[in-house]
Amino acid sequence: MNKFLITGIPRSGTTIFARTLSQLDDVDMANDDHDFFEPFKLMSSTLDLNSLPRLKKLEDSCKLNYFGFKCFPGDLLDLTMLRLNGYKTFAVIRKDIWKSIFSHAIARTKLFRDNDSSAFGASSKLYTQGLSVSTIEDLPLPLLRMFNDSFFARIKHAYEFETQYENTDIIYFEDLIKPNASFECVNNYFNKEVIFNLDYDDSDDFTSYYNNFSPELLSSMCEHFMRTVKVPNDCPHYIINSISKYYKE
Repeated sequence: MNKFLITGIPRSGTTIFARTLSQLDDVDMANDDHDFFEPFKLMSSTLDLNSLPRLKKLEDSCKLNYFGFKCFPGDLLDLTMLRLNGYKTFAVIRKDIWKSIFSHAIARTKLFRDNDSSAFGASSKLYTQGLSVSTIEDLPLPLLRMFNDSFFARIKHAYEFETQYENTDIIYFEDLIKPNASFECVNNYFNKEVIFNLDYDDSDDFTSYYNNFSPELLSSMCEHFMRTVKVPNDCPHYIINSISKYYKE
């Protein structure tokens, strides 16, 4: 049995990537109650201190050639441990990290406000509500904390996937949503051509799409992150661009 892991930056296409692979005849994708293929996510209804027996049970129940699931940094299973135990890793990353940040923050806000667990399934089509501030200092404290934590975590994880993870192939969301997308690393691993025809519309103008975030507020947020994040010399260019994308002097 070949074991693989899908990780990356949350809200960057990992679920649609996993769903496509789950439809292959010889692939068993472990799933969860919300159909996100994350059986070991930290926000599960039950949290086991030792997830290894449950992982072993899932592996032993697999009767197909390939077994996989999604797992992010900070989940119940350690990514390094999985790689050392024979898991091939595919990391899905959205180069426009801002979109993954807003998608996550808006979905979490709706989840807590409306107790709507389906929010993450449609977070790319949600809008912010009732926000009219122009500087990051004026953001509600819980939202500011969420953006701070989310921004740094995504920047840090993207950097680590790019520079520190071995046996890892990176799939960029921007390539994944192209018509008839196909990736040599995926085809070689599954020994067949896998086509990703996702028909995903990513053309919305970002500033107007999240219409309560003014250009002044986005610039203020960029200035804050530029001031607080120390960027190493080997940082990929798209990550540097993500930090300063909406900054206006």
